[in-house]
Amino acid sequence: MYVVWESCETRPAGVSCEYPRIRMTFSDSFGAGWSTPITLSAGGDNYFATLSANPGGANLAVAYWTSRFDPTFNSRQDLELLTSARAGRCSSATVDQRVQRHAADTYLGGFFIGDYIEVTAQGGQAFVGINGNYRKERFGLDPGQPVAQQDNYLLHATL
Repeated sequence: MYVVWESCETRPAGVSCEYPRIRMTFSDSFGAGWSTPITLSAGGDNYFATLSANPGGANLAVAYWTSRFDPTFNSRQDLELLTSARAGRCSSATVDQRVQRHAADTYLGGFFIGDYIEVTAQGGQAFVGINGNYRKERFGLDPGQPVAQQDNYLLHATL
């Protein structure tokens, strides 16, 4: 069994989570004992981790959002898809670097970037379903600035 989660690097005042990182552990005893957790992510804020085993394959697919490519403002959010050997060592990484920003949601601003991320691996392929705010549209007859949408996307990578 494999488990991934977000873990805070620090918790000021015990309430906020600063620099969340993606961690992973596994059990080969049906949960009676667990391996020492390892950190999969490499800096920035990392969250909404999802995991899938490649049936019959040697790799796991782990996807999550990261701000590590925007260290100055932590606003740009990129989707990171890691290929991890079952022993926990990351053997390769594929990153979707189309710009997604926290503050792009029209109504919720920086509070919300999407509500869906899921990875599934099969036959040496990984598929990641996400909500993304890449596309911008004008509202109705409003001639103002186009605003970012929350659309569904399916991304694909070879494990």
